[in-house]
Amino acid sequence: MRCGIAAVVLVVACWRDTAPTPAPVQPAVATTWIGAYSCTIAQGGYRYPPFPCAIREVDHKLVLAKLGGSVRFEGEVHPHGDGFRFEGEVYCPTGDCNEHVGAVFRPAGNQVLRAKLGSQGMLVELFRMNNAYAGDSYGGATYAGAPRSNEIE
Repeated sequence: MRCGIAAVVLVVACWRDTAPTPAPVQPAVATTWIGAYSCTIAQGGYRYPPFPCAIREVDHKLVLAKLGGSVRFEGEVHPHGDGFRFEGEVYCPTGDCNEHVGAVFRPAGNQVLRAKLGSQGMLVELFRMNNAYAGDSYGGATYAGAPRSNEIE
């Protein structure tokens, strides 16, 4: 009778049917920008009244959106020096001001960020709000619904 050792090789493979959820691409310091803002636009010698703006995390990206008024803007923000770079669009209900814009928002005083947007050189200032814009009675962080970002790929 002969005896021997038989070798057995076991191969195990694992896979997923879906891709893993990506981690947020923003550094931790950038998430401190998330929150409610009051924003103003100055153009052609006129300063428009302040409207609510917000920076939120949407689909693992930071998005700045002006949530009220007839001239709106929305886009992604990315760290840039001591401020952030904005890439997005300016748009109006009538469509006569729609354009792709890019700008760098820089600190301009106590909790104020400033940039020029668009071909018309709109001066935009963001003022950090400690709580939701004008409290819950004005809709707070949910005023005017979610940003349009979920419509843009």
